[in-house]
Amino acid sequence: MTECLGKTQVEMLVNTPDLIMADLRRTPRSTLAEVASTIGKSVCAVERAIAKLVDAGKLCHVGFKIDGYLTVLE
Repeated sequence: MTECLGKTQVEMLVNTPDLIMADLRRTPRSTLAEVASTIGKSVCAVERAIAKLVDAGKLCHVGFKIDGYLTVLE
């Protein structure tokens, strides 16, 4: 009798905000599109997560909207 052992895929659950924070620590002047591409999320998902991080006081936008950047406050 032959047994078939299936592999179980284990997925590591990491929040989008955690991924964003880690990416911005590595490359602080990244654009939203660059962050989204790096972490494998959509630009809209990154924008939503960043808004929550700014509201929580973990990120701060420096400069003007067009040429500004985000900085990690933790």
